[in-house]
Amino acid sequence: MHSWQRIDQNAILSMLKKCMRKYHITTYGCQMNVSDSERIASMLEAMNFTASKTEAEADVLIYNTCSVRQKSENRILGSREKWQVMKQNNPNMVIGVTGCMVAHKGYDFQRKLPEVDITFDIQELPQLPGKLAKTMGVDLVMPEYSEYLHILPKTKNKFQISVPIMTGCNNFCSFCIVPFTRGREKSRTVADIITEIKKFVKKGAKEVMLLGQNVNSYRGMKDDGKQATFAYLLHKVEEISGVERILYTSPHPKDMTDDVIEAHATLKNLCPTVHLPVQSGSSAVLRRMNRFYTKESFLDLVQKFYDRVPGITISTDIIVGFCGETEQDFQDTLDLYRKAQFDLVYIGMYSPRPHSLAYKMKDDIPRKEKERRFHILHALQEEIAEEKNKIYINKKIHVLIDKIKNGVASGRSEHGKYVEIPLLRSSETSFEGRVFKGLELGEIVTVKVNEALTWVLRGEKVS
Repeated sequence: MHSWQRIDQNAILSMLKKCMRKYHITTYGCQMNVSDSERIASMLEAMNFTASKTEAEADVLIYNTCSVRQKSENRILGSREKWQVMKQNNPNMVIGVTGCMVAHKGYDFQRKLPEVDITFDIQELPQLPGKLAKTMGVDLVMPEYSEYLHILPKTKNKFQISVPIMTGCNNFCSFCIVPFTRGREKSRTVADIITEIKKFVKKGAKEVMLLGQNVNSYRGMKDDGKQATFAYLLHKVEEISGVERILYTSPHPKDMTDDVIEAHATLKNLCPTVHLPVQSGSSAVLRRMNRFYTKESFLDLVQKFYDRVPGITISTDIIVGFCGETEQDFQDTLDLYRKAQFDLVYIGMYSPRPHSLAYKMKDDIPRKEKERRFHILHALQEEIAEEKNKIYINKKIHVLIDKIKNGVASGRSEHGKYVEIPLLRSSETSFEGRVFKGLELGEIVTVKVNEALTWVLRGEKVS
């Protein structure tokens, strides 16, 4: 080979490398944000961008933000110094922000975060190619979509998918800004949802998570033009050949209906687990939160599930230290937790959110007291979780393998329990990959549980 040919090839490779633009997405917040980020990734890859492993390697950084708690916003606000360094190293780097911090329209990015080049509401995702082309000053591939939910997401793996069935919320819980960031409820048609699921099933999807801020107020249109209920949608997803697991989040307790509970009892593929966000065990606090149920009516709902679906696991959300929460209110929450026997709780310490109804209330619980209540509730959670996990010892469960690493296969059972299956003997070499010891990523296997810890079940594959 002549020297001029080597030079020419090196020049071509260098030019190609420059043309291979990279992106990196950082996601904060709920599963809906995770799903939105999958659609952002799909859009960028349709524009011939490729994902980078680190932020520093990327030409475009996208941050999908959350404003549910101040802590989430602080992560973005604390990024300025890091962004400044990265832009010094790569002056052409473009930083974009979407999500809740953009959606509530009240944030002055130009003044507070001048390093941010573009912002866009997630509903404006179809406009992202134009914004990037203008900011970068280059010609880019311009995919054309009329609505962001028509963009097929790039999922983390082919066997587990999340499908938004609706956006927005009409409830106006006093602590929450979702109605201001996501807007009012808007349901996708049944046909749109079923079509998206079938596309992924053809690619190997087995587990479907239906997403919405309040899934059981779903009212999408059926083919006959009539409104569907959430229970109707569950039945339609059950009919799709290849779907082996159906999950959903989140419902609102006040809107949970008997036909959804009956679906849990009768549909083969609807997993025996449900997330019921109670937020507080005090009826007085629930009134101030604008939740429209009481401690007693919530416990009645929980009992309905336990009676109709024996063995179902129930998780929840609880806010400690909400405005005016007395010690007795907190004790009511502990009492509800003991009676409900939750398998898992996501605990949050109340922080006032601008634009929410509670923002005008007095945040009168000191930080140290919120922390005390947090730790007491967390300890109760661990105590109950460990006891409930012991019932699985020597029982057979079904686990969808989503990771094989360091000689351990792991995944979730049909009840949402995290399960590990050790694969290595002490004499064997550590392994990470797709297939090992007869187990494959995406496979649903039967496991006999032989050890139960607070947050982990361990066992071995059986036939």
